[in-house]
Amino acid sequence: MTPFFDGEDLYFSSDWHNGFGGLDVFRASLGREEITEVFNVGPGVNSPRDDYGFIFNGNDNIGYLTSTRSGGRGMKIFGW
Repeated sequence: MTPFFDGEDLYFSSDWHNGFGGLDVFRASLGREEITEVFNVGPGVNSPRDDYGFIFNGNDNIGYLTSTRSGGRGMKIFGW
């Protein structure tokens, strides 16, 4: 759900893969013809609630996401 491709990696949210609960953000490393690895991006981004709509600027090392966690108003996520 909510895929984002930064030109190198594919980020997406899923509740199908093992995570912290609800929807979590994952990064898929893309080979030439297949996905080579899928990583949960970790607790710096993910919470026990739904986390999705992730976008990331690797040049500035800043990401943004949508979440249903309480108190999550407008916080930037830096370098996870």
